[in-house]
Amino acid sequence: MDLVPIVVFDTSAVNRLSKEQNWKGLVTVLRHGFYTRVLATNFEEVAATVRSDERRELLLAVSKALLPAASASCPSTGFWNGTSKRLK
Repeated sequence: MDLVPIVVFDTSAVNRLSKEQNWKGLVTVLRHGFYTRVLATNFEEVAATVRSDERRELLLAVSKALLPAASASCPSTGFWNGTSKRLK
């Protein structure tokens, strides 16, 4: 079994990625080399974005683009606690 690096996108990472002109190209590259995860709370925070409808739609588009190669993780399930303990 091949080991594939995992990249976890929190809200700040999705925000940064959305500010890149060629974010779609970056997502394509990421999907070819990494197993990506998106935090489930990202979608709650995107929904709560009041800055503008356009900004909310862009953040949602970036998050959705990551989903075909991603799974949403809920940090409150304890996944992160167990992972951080194993990595220490």
